Amino acid sequence: MIRHCRCYVSPRCGPCLGLQIVEQYMKLMGEKMDEEIGETLEELDGRFQTVRNRESNLGNFVADVWRRAAGAEIAILNSGSLRWVLPCCTSAAMQSDPRVS
Repeated sequence: MIRHCRCYVSPRCGPCLGLQIVEQYMKLMGEKMDEEIGETLEELDGRFQTVRNRESNLGNFVADVWRRAAGAEIAILNSGSLRWVLPCCTSAAMQSDPRVS
């Protein structure tokens, strides 16, 4: 039997189990987002017109990292997951841009 419930989030409701579960996973995901998962020396092309219209080296890199992390033979990546143009991956560019680690 599958059980479900609606959890309305409001300050009047007091502690909400559903909200606590979401916050727990958000914390876990926040920690995971700080982990390094791969490395490249190539400039990755994440421009909208590239990732939405054709195969890109950024998409290939991310799919390869996901594939290895999962121990899978293939990985399929929706290009909507890619939303940022990465700067050239030189150490100078990486040091000047705090978003790149």
